[in-house]
Amino acid sequence: MSRVTIVVLIASLLAGCGVNQKLHRAAFENAKPRRIAILPFHATGDGEREAERAAYTRRVFHEQLTIQPFAFLSLPFVDARLHQAGLEEQQPIDSWKRADLADLGVDAVLAGEMDGYSATDVGLFSREGLSGRFALLDAEDGRVLWEAEHSFNNFGGLILGSGQVIREIRRFANSSDEIYVRAVEEFVSDVVETFPGDRVEEEWRDQLLAIDDFLVDAERSVLRAGDQIEIRVEGTPDMRVSVHCGDVHRVPLFEVAPGSYRGSHVVVRGEAFEVSEFEAVMSSPFGGVMAQRLEIDWTIRADSQPPELEDVTLNESTRRIAFQVGVPSDAVRYVVESRSGVVAESEQSAFDLPSDLPKGPLYAFVTDAIGNRSRSFPVRIAEEGAES
Repeated sequence: MSRVTIVVLIASLLAGCGVNQKLHRAAFENAKPRRIAILPFHATGDGEREAERAAYTRRVFHEQLTIQPFAFLSLPFVDARLHQAGLEEQQPIDSWKRADLADLGVDAVLAGEMDGYSATDVGLFSREGLSGRFALLDAEDGRVLWEAEHSFNNFGGLILGSGQVIREIRRFANSSDEIYVRAVEEFVSDVVETFPGDRVEEEWRDQLLAIDDFLVDAERSVLRAGDQIEIRVEGTPDMRVSVHCGDVHRVPLFEVAPGSYRGSHVVVRGEAFEVSEFEAVMSSPFGGVMAQRLEIDWTIRADSQPPELEDVTLNESTRRIAFQVGVPSDAVRYVVESRSGVVAESEQSAFDLPSDLPKGPLYAFVTDAIGNRSRSFPVRIAEEGAES
């Protein structure tokens, strides 16, 4: 076999096969699927390993399909709904066509079948093969809206006419998980490129967005660490919603029921801000965006930054202790403690300790008016003659 023949053969093998897909246009446009659940993919091969590979391929599909103009449910949510409905998690596509999918609360489902992963030698070449079939089904009646079939092959082992191996691209008979992962990502990318996102009509994209109710609440007017701002938005279902809390935070909201979105911001230690203006942003996976502002008639203030304690000294002869507070300097309670608990406290930054102190080291801390506590600070014995 001449070198020219070998090169031509290599080119034909590396070209692989394209995706064979079909859009059932009338059914697709009639169903207008917006909210889609990706069902667990069925493994046609036997064994736990093939089931794991089918599950991994499903996760990659979910990751790559998020750029499409549809709302895809999270995979754990889909699995939970299937479990509640008593449906098997892995079924062939034909079985899903006959299943009752009403409890999933979606317009369509994406079902898939993955054939066994193969890594074999083919003559002078090593070959890694992936193949599968996929169908977008109307959740109401199981009609096929779009379907695709793909066979994906990677080849390695380029050989000269003399038989000398000059470069082995990939040796799939001993392929690593890393090589398999790359192959799945490329396989899925080929199929996702044919998904009918570009078939969504313009009037379908520009569906009406509406925010019917927008509420903000907090546990108290001044929030400490662990307190939270609760946010609720009611409006068009199946949208993406977030709320800007002034210039401070952006809070994502989650749809807990059709058209009902909830979210919250939990104040963390060290936060300090004031906010009375909020903006809800609703965006459609089909391209539309709207915003609505809300100004409450009171200011929510977060003050979880504790006073800064810089030093604590004790004069052993006079038993007088003195606290040195930095910024913020809004301490109102000065506390001395040992390993067994609090031994003295005062509203003054300098005071006399009792005579019956426990043995061992002493520590101190301060709190502000709303309970924010500084870090504990070891009490330092003042040098002889130093003022405290």
